[in-house]
Amino acid sequence: MGAGKTSIIIPTFNCDSFIEETLRSVSAQTCVDWECLIIDDGSSDRTVEITQECIASDNRFKLFRREKISTQKGGNVCRNIGIKNAVGEFLIFLDGDDVLKPFCLEQRINYFNDHSECDFLVFQMSRFNELGEILNSESTKSSANYLYEYLAYNIPWSITAPIMKREFVIQHLTGFDEDFPRLQDPEFYTRALLVEDVKFKVFQGVPADCMYRQPIGKKWNMLIGIEGFSKYIVMASSLVKGRVDEEYCRQQLTKFYCTSFEQVLRNNNKPNELKVLKALTTYSRLMKRLGLLSNTDYIKRMIKSCCILGFKVRLSFFNKLIKVANFISICSAIFLNSFKSKVWFFFPFYHTGGGERVHLEIVRSVKKDKALVFFLQNSVNEHYLNEFKQSCRKCFNLSPFVGNQYLQRILFIVFSISSFFNKVTVFGCNNLFFYRLLPYLRTSTRKIDLVHAFSTLETTVERFSLPYVSLLHNRVTINERTREDFRQLYQTENIPTKYTDRIVKIENAIYVPDHLVKTNRVNDKKKLNIIFVGRVAQEKRVHLLVKAIRQLPFELDFSVFGPLFVNIEGINDFYKGNVIDDEELDEIYNEADILLMASEREGFPLVVMEAMARGVVCILTNVGGISEHVHPHKNGLLIEEENEDEIVEAIVQYISYLEENREVLFELAQNSFLYAVEYFNTKNFHHKYRELLKIEGRKDG
Repeated sequence: MGAGKTSIIIPTFNCDSFIEETLRSVSAQTCVDWECLIIDDGSSDRTVEITQECIASDNRFKLFRREKISTQKGGNVCRNIGIKNAVGEFLIFLDGDDVLKPFCLEQRINYFNDHSECDFLVFQMSRFNELGEILNSESTKSSANYLYEYLAYNIPWSITAPIMKREFVIQHLTGFDEDFPRLQDPEFYTRALLVEDVKFKVFQGVPADCMYRQPIGKKWNMLIGIEGFSKYIVMASSLVKGRVDEEYCRQQLTKFYCTSFEQVLRNNNKPNELKVLKALTTYSRLMKRLGLLSNTDYIKRMIKSCCILGFKVRLSFFNKLIKVANFISICSAIFLNSFKSKVWFFFPFYHTGGGERVHLEIVRSVKKDKALVFFLQNSVNEHYLNEFKQSCRKCFNLSPFVGNQYLQRILFIVFSISSFFNKVTVFGCNNLFFYRLLPYLRTSTRKIDLVHAFSTLETTVERFSLPYVSLLHNRVTINERTREDFRQLYQTENIPTKYTDRIVKIENAIYVPDHLVKTNRVNDKKKLNIIFVGRVAQEKRVHLLVKAIRQLPFELDFSVFGPLFVNIEGINDFYKGNVIDDEELDEIYNEADILLMASEREGFPLVVMEAMARGVVCILTNVGGISEHVHPHKNGLLIEEENEDEIVEAIVQYISYLEENREVLFELAQNSFLYAVEYFNTKNFHHKYRELLKIEGRKDG
């Protein structure tokens, strides 16, 4: 490579829950020419100890203790210490709870080789939560003027998205402003954009190469934002003069102020009136001094804030009373219904999703009056809610309460008391509340969890659950590969083998039609109908499908169905929207010839089962448990290649082969359907779960 070493700078403070995963993501880089500077800001937990362990195994990590260098605290102080001690040609700023994907440095350096005239480059960043779930790709915004976006507080990228030349940072920016309490990186990048003749490039449509951790339930604090933004306005107002359209920026700053003001008054459900009034008063005085707020408007806003905040305090009190009454009502209902139930199910959602459909079928394996279902996170829609209600004794939505540690403890006590008066089985999937509940339950209470797909991230449910393994009577996986992943994890973590024996495999099931709708199309000259069904997310690599389809030399129909999480170049030609109606989805499968997927990771997707049950030939990357059911050239085709270009080439070859050999296409379609009839039917599925739960099933089977 033509470019030189990269210095990765990480400020840390009490992040021992995440720092090991962050540092591992750095050490896993395919580009090995890097150094990582960790600057600790006085942590009182195990952050420093964990960092020192990483240094012992890799001398590219370097630890600096901020208290030995500077008396001033803060992330910006730590970043500046990193800048001064870095020796790399390039700088990347990474927070102590975020991660880099393995190809991050390689991708960025390769692009810098092609754009060496630039001072910095900006890439994409994904977001994920504490369960390891990818939320969406936080696509860097496209704009004709990124400086205007920053000055209007319409932040176009996050702190880790850029890679910068160290020389540019030292000569033109002199590091971060250490007096900034908030909005540190917007201020830093605003100054970078204000540098005369700055050269930079923002890449759209490239894979996200870093990930931002978003704690579940975390919301932006508008009060803190206002306090930080006050200083940002001073900086922006002083810098824009004579450089950009000052009137435009002033209008945008005024607009943001008005919006902030209204949102604080409207949304601050736990108002500390003195703090809010102080922030708004300081902010309003600043706006008035800058000439962005008239005397009359200033007085009006102060009067309005006093009136509304006084009302909000009273309203908040009544809202709390209502919430407490609702909570007491739910606890009472849980306690009363628990005596007549035999199984408690703890699931995250009831919205549209393959996992939610599996959970619904599990509930249906139990007699309706014997099951209680608890939902623990906010669902996007109510797609399966009515079906859950029809399939159990009662459903409870606990999502408003589990985020409060005091209410959560009360729920634990309610469930604990209920378990002592009732012989019950508890079953959970993909939620932390379930594992935290286990120690509170009676020892004889059967405890079972389900894991759909194994993740290697350090903070996922798989690792969070390790301290509770001894409390689980069984752990369910949906394929052999996930079971083997757990065996290896247990071995690595020195968990006794007797707990490995408790891991059981129960494969998912779906409704399978009585007969194959498709007819023999050996002599049919109709264009191939190829579909992708699923989340259009980063790990699904739909961009490879689009690339392959465009390379085919013959006409065909290609359609993409599912929720759109990332923007992909050229996808608008094929994207048909999200389908949640089961009858419409059936029609799509019945019209399709091929299901095409190039996922980076999977368990065993329900869409593959649905496609096979309707005679759709699957062309898939061999990941997760797919090869346990899709057998090459018997009932589908598997892509063994891992390189993206080779995956595209394999897709082109397979589709061309089926286009030329329609008799093979029909034979694979028949075999797919027959396999689904034998292995995917719900009767066997329900029987296995009834045996696992040790409970009598429904009379209808």
